[in-house]
Amino acid sequence: MFSEPLDRPKINHKRNSNLLRECKYFQNQFTLFASPFIKSWLIRMSSPEELENTIEKVLSQVKEINPNFAVLSRITNSLNNTDADMEDIAKLIKSEASLTTDIIHISNSSYYGANVECSDIESALTRIGFNDVLKVVSLIMSKAICSKRLEYYDLSPHQMWAQGVTVSYFMEGFSKLAGLNTSKAATAGVLHNIGRILTDSILTMFGHQTEWDGSQPIAEWEQEQIGIHYGEAGARFLKDMKFPEEIQDIIRHQVYPGAASRANPLCQLLRYSVLLLEKVGLGFSNPEYEIPDPTHLFPQINLTKEDIGAVIEETRTRYKEINMKVLTGA
Repeated sequence: MFSEPLDRPKINHKRNSNLLRECKYFQNQFTLFASPFIKSWLIRMSSPEELENTIEKVLSQVKEINPNFAVLSRITNSLNNTDADMEDIAKLIKSEASLTTDIIHISNSSYYGANVECSDIESALTRIGFNDVLKVVSLIMSKAICSKRLEYYDLSPHQMWAQGVTVSYFMEGFSKLAGLNTSKAATAGVLHNIGRILTDSILTMFGHQTEWDGSQPIAEWEQEQIGIHYGEAGARFLKDMKFPEEIQDIIRHQVYPGAASRANPLCQLLRYSVLLLEKVGLGFSNPEYEIPDPTHLFPQINLTKEDIGAVIEETRTRYKEINMKVLTGA
C-alpha cells in the first residue's frame, strides 16, 4: 500500500567536519575585516545624540586614565574667573610640582628676556604676565596629556607635542605681525591637534583595522570613519575643560574656516600654520620646503613671504630651546 522508504544516504562525517571548519574560518574572516566597516558605518548613520553619547563615554575614559586633564581644567577655570589674581593662580600651580618647575624654566628663556633668573613661581608668573599664563600652561600640560601613542595616526607622544609647539609658535609670530591677540593665537596653536586623542580613542573603541595612510586629507578620513573630525573633537575636549568659547571655536573651525558663524581670522591663520608645518616638516626636517601662498588669507592678515620666512626662523630657534628647557630640564 505504501511505497518502500528511500534509503538514507550515508553521512560523510569527515567531509562535514572539514566543511564546518571552512565555514568557521570564513566567519572569522568576515568578523575580522567586515566588522570595522560595519561599525564605522553604524557610527556615521547614528543620530547626533548617539554620537554625543559615544564622545561622552570616550571623554570619561580618557580623563580617567589621564589626571592632567583635571589639572588643566582647574587652572582654566581660575583664569576665566574675573576675580582671580596672580596669587590665586600661583597657589593652584604650586600643587603640581612638575608644572611649577617647567613654568620657571620657560620664564627663564631668552624669549622672556631673562637677564635675571626666576627661582619661584610668583616671579615667573609676573615675568610671563597674566594674559600669557594660559598659553604657557597649555604648552606644558599638552606634553603631559600627550602621554600615549596614537596608533591610528602613527604619532608618538613627542611628535604630537612637537606639532602643537611648532604651530603655536607660528601662530604667535603671525598674529603679532597681523595685530591679532597673540595669547589666544598661541593657545589655539598648541591645542590644535588635541582632538586626535579623542578620535584615536573612538577608532580604538570600534576596532578599526587600518590607520590613516596620508592618501586623503586627515579630516576627511576621520569624518568618513567615525563621523567627526579632529577639529570638532578638539572643541569638545576644550568645552569639557572649560576653555574660553573663542578658543573652542578656533579649534572647531580650523579645518573649514569658512564654516565659522563669525569670521575669525585666527581660524584661517591656524589652518595656514598647520599647512606650513606640513611643508617644513616636524622638527624642521625638510630643508627644501616651499612657503605656501598666503594671499588667500583675510586681507587684515597681510603677510609677505619675507614675514613668513622670519617667523619660521624664529620658531626654529624657539623650538630648539623649548626642547632643551622642558624636555630635558636644562
